[in-house]
Amino acid sequence: SQHNWQYNIKAAFNPFVWAGVKQQWTMGIGYSQYEANWTRLENGYMYYLPSKANGGLGTNTCTLNNGAIDPNCDLSYSNGSVQGQYHARRYVYRQGKIDLTQDRWNAFVENQLNWNDLIKMRLGLRQDYDSLSQQHNFAPRSTIQYFPFANNSLFFTAGWNRYYANNIFELSLQDGINSLTLEERRASATSDWLVSNPHPSSGNV
Repeated sequence: SQHNWQYNIKAAFNPFVWAGVKQQWTMGIGYSQYEANWTRLENGYMYYLPSKANGGLGTNTCTLNNGAIDPNCDLSYSNGSVQGQYHARRYVYRQGKIDLTQDRWNAFVENQLNWNDLIKMRLGLRQDYDSLSQQHNFAPRSTIQYFPFANNSLFFTAGWNRYYANNIFELSLQDGINSLTLEERRASATSDWLVSNPHPSSGNV
């Protein structure tokens, strides 16, 4: 489950003219919180097919040391040179619970300028911060437009802007899920499963 909420305040001041240039300032701040609760109720398993790479080719018994019959074993299998097969490699998706919370803050300020409808500019700056990465990101928000006929029949635009992907929340949640996965192997149908790779799923953060 995931629950999000956010609150934003934006203020646009009355435009004014200074030195022949019409200006209008705008500023704002915002706060949001993202909360995720993830649960796997019981262990899950994914078994690899028996092969030379995965092991599990050739066995004459499917009886475990405790006397039980291994359901992941088949004595009827034969490829001419190998008799019997069993699963020797698997992924274990362990039972677990993950609770994740992220707080985000942002603030911006910009000024819209207009000089006789010939040149229009927007000069702005935005700051973002989140509690997971604990980084302050500053991004320009700027454009400049030239209208040679003082109307929209022809104009030229340039600018400098930067945007940051805000996906650290999803990546942190996936890293938590990946941490519950491990790989196990066994040497024979009667051997115990042993951890061969505690972190088979790649991390994101």
